[in-house]
Amino acid sequence: MLQRKTLFIASALLVLAVFIAACGSTASTSTDITTVAFEANGPSCSPDKIDTKQGSLVKFTLKNTGTTEVSVVFPDVPYTVTAPPGQTVTGNFTAPTKPGNYEFQCGESGNPTTGKMNVKSS
Repeated sequence: MLQRKTLFIASALLVLAVFIAACGSTASTSTDITTVAFEANGPSCSPDKIDTKQGSLVKFTLKNTGTTEVSVVFPDVPYTVTAPPGQTVTGNFTAPTKPGNYEFQCGESGNPTTGKMNVKSS
């Protein structure tokens, strides 16, 4: 009788373990990283085009070589980073999960350069 009870408990635990494993997260983790080096001086900024993959990590530096504050703004992400005159700042964000072209602005406030971030399918 004890042997049947032990076998029943072991079987129940095995079924439970399989069930729990099946309920695990199906979310994939992206290891794709896009690195971008922005350089801005007043209204001018480069690059004005970025290519990345959907859901990838976008890491960048913003080097301000001018005498006024500059920003990079990704309104659809949303993400903004600002660099004081003569400074370099870093930032990162996750690219949109929907492929397409996304606008960004880079440069001094009120007169930025407009660029495109091309998000491709993974």
